[in-house]
Amino acid sequence: MAGFFCGFRWSFNHLIFALCLRVSFHLAIVCSSKFQSLSALHASNGQPVSRPSYELQKFLVIGALIPEQATTCGRLVANGFLAAIQDVNNRTDILPRHTLQPIMRDTGGDTWLGFQHAASVIGEGHAVAIVGPGLSRVAKVVSPLASRCQIPFVTPSSTSLFLSLHEVHQFILQLCPSSRVLSQVVIDVIREFGWTYVAVIKSDGEHGENALYHMDQFAAQQGLSIIKVVDIPVYSGSEHQENRTAVVETLKRKMKCLVALRAHIFVLSVLSHQLELVLQAADDLDLIGEEFVWIIDSIESPEELMRPKLLKLLQGSLGISTSLPRSTSKWERTHKIKDTSIYQLYAYDAVWLIARALHQFILDGNSLYRRHLPGVEGSPKLYELVDGQLLLDYIRNMTFEGVSGTIHFDRETGERVKTYNIVNMFNGSFSIVGKWSSAGSSRQKRLDMGGQYPYPRWYNGSEVTPADRDVSTNQVIAALALISEPYIFYSNSGGNEEFSGYLIDMMNELSHAVGFNYSLTVWNGSYDDALSYISQGNHPYTLVVADMTVTAERSKVVQFSQSYLTVQMSLLVERPSTETAAGIWGFLAPFSYKVWLLVLGFFLFGAVVLRVTEAHRRKHPDLKFGESLWISFSCLFGTHEDDKVTSVYGRIWLQVMLLTLLVLTAVYTAMLTGFLLSKELKLDVAELQDLLNQPVGTTPGTSVFTYLRDIEGLKNIVPVSIAEATPAIVNGTVKAFIFDRPSVQHIALHNCSVYVTKFQFHPSQLSLAFQRGSALLDPINKQMQSFWESGYLNRLYDRHFVWFSECEDPDKPHMLPQINIEEISGIFIVLAITVVVCFVGHFITKRWLPSLSDVCVGTNSNKHYDRLWALEEEKQRDSKAMTNNSIEGLYVDVTYDTNSDSESVIE
Repeated sequence: MAGFFCGFRWSFNHLIFALCLRVSFHLAIVCSSKFQSLSALHASNGQPVSRPSYELQKFLVIGALIPEQATTCGRLVANGFLAAIQDVNNRTDILPRHTLQPIMRDTGGDTWLGFQHAASVIGEGHAVAIVGPGLSRVAKVVSPLASRCQIPFVTPSSTSLFLSLHEVHQFILQLCPSSRVLSQVVIDVIREFGWTYVAVIKSDGEHGENALYHMDQFAAQQGLSIIKVVDIPVYSGSEHQENRTAVVETLKRKMKCLVALRAHIFVLSVLSHQLELVLQAADDLDLIGEEFVWIIDSIESPEELMRPKLLKLLQGSLGISTSLPRSTSKWERTHKIKDTSIYQLYAYDAVWLIARALHQFILDGNSLYRRHLPGVEGSPKLYELVDGQLLLDYIRNMTFEGVSGTIHFDRETGERVKTYNIVNMFNGSFSIVGKWSSAGSSRQKRLDMGGQYPYPRWYNGSEVTPADRDVSTNQVIAALALISEPYIFYSNSGGNEEFSGYLIDMMNELSHAVGFNYSLTVWNGSYDDALSYISQGNHPYTLVVADMTVTAERSKVVQFSQSYLTVQMSLLVERPSTETAAGIWGFLAPFSYKVWLLVLGFFLFGAVVLRVTEAHRRKHPDLKFGESLWISFSCLFGTHEDDKVTSVYGRIWLQVMLLTLLVLTAVYTAMLTGFLLSKELKLDVAELQDLLNQPVGTTPGTSVFTYLRDIEGLKNIVPVSIAEATPAIVNGTVKAFIFDRPSVQHIALHNCSVYVTKFQFHPSQLSLAFQRGSALLDPINKQMQSFWESGYLNRLYDRHFVWFSECEDPDKPHMLPQINIEEISGIFIVLAITVVVCFVGHFITKRWLPSLSDVCVGTNSNKHYDRLWALEEEKQRDSKAMTNNSIEGLYVDVTYDTNSDSESVIE
């Protein structure tokens, strides 16, 4: 019975230990289950499943992820997918020994549902390839799953450019060209007719945003101006029909700003069911006529626009339409389809692309073995296609004539090579006026217009290309220009004057939009003198183009337009010096004082835990507190003595202490390195208060000079031009130069001896100055308001005033932040849990069950083990005594002979 209790006590200790490990494991599973993602699918045992290869099976499963019920396009894609499966199975020359078996899932346009269906089709359906997803947002979510399982996905209708980044979305192929391609076609068409001034009307959502993003990029490269972007709300087709009048009125309110822009070229990037209502709203605003051209960026097929009212609205417009082969009409007759969607054709070709690739893949002797991918509990069982990468290469290398055109992928970009027709709508019919192909290098001209193609006919039947803006007036305005970089740049080489910069671009847009021409003459005087000059009226100059600040005194002399920019004053000072941040106590810098106190308490508390867990040990004396304290501190350097810690819970605690010290040491070492190498700014001037009673420079004859002169404490205002600012600061003539922020930032852009502080003050408005009574003031104010509403002035600011300096930014934080308790609290939570486990286990086995220890000591059942222990101790004593006797019996006397160098040994 005593032996039973003894064994029970030993088993109970290990049971507690095992139970703690089990609880910790389950806690980790529960915590990590909230963040289940594709990482759970990334482990593989590398062993193929014991299934026959696909080439020996009759059925090959092709999956489909299509938003069938969410969109009309989804239903057409589903029909194209099923029609292709049937046609492939009826062919005897493609996969003659196999039958394609479809598994179609409706994603409903939901990303999470799409991911679940993709995992189900791969795991339970055993699909070798999948057609879809139909939406770009779903394709981005399932892409990592496709890469891990090595299952090719061929999407018929996802247009996002990011899906063509094959280093990220390797197993996603787009049969539908990306929005980048369509944007490139539109910009090339605009360039072909010499237009540089266009407005864009786009639908809300991913389709419109992608189109605008790429159009902006291409327009900036080609010098085009997208002067207005109008967002159109996305309504369903039923909403358009039921609330047609209300929708048109909403669109008119959103598009009303286009009237003031005087733009004549409009790019329309909306969904197909929005097209007629947007054009109806434009017609109500008199934006359709002989002066205007509308470009529709994506027409699935010209036949979809064959409605009398829509054709009237589209008179003289241009469209980008997919170029379809003659076999398409034959396919429509064979399948008895009247209204074909281009995405339906893409889905049909996607199945044929996969089937042809599988046929060649199997014909070349390749295998479609799979291996199981272990996942988390509750997730679907997944398989990895062992040669999925090879199958993907077969798909990419396929070339054949499909119903949507030639199926071929560009090796350089990875995108499908596609051809587009440029169509012109006139008198209820469509004519092809050009072609655009993505084949060949991006540097080659891809648009072919003229020659074999007729010239477009515009709204009134004329072939004269409409102007891109209203230039009905030939009025010429003489203006004075004050050269102030970066607002205006000026060069005069060989008598040819050239102006450029922020204000020049703005004036060009204003002149085109309002309808006037202007000439510039350089004014070398001050700002106030220029205003006085144009107010006299005895000369042709009626406008001052400069970074002119609006003040009450100046408003008495001239009239100011609506402001084009709001700026604040900033300080240009000498670049501050830096010094090493770490001092004599720099080694303490990585941790805050609270963390250091916590670490000290950790060592002391660790000693207490070891003292408690190592008490009442059989055959071992109790561990003294000094010894436990030494073990606790020596863990830091790895010099602790493991053999002195013998209890189960003491060893658990010791290992957790070592883990904690490992984390703390790693954090401390990394932070200490950063602190020793970091620099600390030595700032002399940070804000305006630091300049009191100091010499300060600014440009004379400006509103800044007048403003600084009135500040109490700034008595020493030194006249310094912008060109002289840097030498004056470096030589110590002035402590700082004060001017508007864009100007001082431009000075410091390439000059690393000065820099602009963060401090800003005194916001002011910059405007154009007109001679009183100017007839242009009112239309320019209206146009300036339109520029603000359209975001044009913000884009112009970003283009001219957002720079990347060549110098190191001293405003960046050079000092690393200290580590606080909150940032390392997790490891101490683990310590607290371990303490509770150790204390509970220790007191259960040592305090609550003391009778077990008493029973185990001195019982009859344990006498055999006591006798073995006594024999072992007696054997060790005998061995020690024999060793001592041997040493005592051996005496060696070593003497040295003084007469010789040798030594003698006497035994």
